[in-house]
Amino acid sequence: MKGLEVTGWGILGLLFLQIPALGWLANPAYWLSCIFFVRQQYKFSAITSLTAIAIGFGGTLSAFWFNLPNGSNLFSVLALHKLLAGFWVWLGAPGLLGLISVFYLVKMTQYPENST
Repeated sequence: MKGLEVTGWGILGLLFLQIPALGWLANPAYWLSCIFFVRQQYKFSAITSLTAIAIGFGGTLSAFWFNLPNGSNLFSVLALHKLLAGFWVWLGAPGLLGLISVFYLVKMTQYPENST
């Protein structure tokens, strides 16, 4: 399954209350983290980044135990078998943003006169 398909099915899964689709909620948390980062609110950026990682990781791992419906056939299901590189890149984006936010927070506490 390609990433675009996973995104589409994730949104539909939320509408139909599928447990593994909850991992899709990491995307809005990540974008909220980006907004906080641009506004230089590094504390909130770090918190929402960690939230995005927890939601994304937990929701995706739940797909190992809860099968997702596959199309209109009630007996056809999708199950997660392994985590590929795309998953780690997707989860690494909020991780990197969180690390940079923490770096700026530490820098601001060490050198408060240089922070803006």
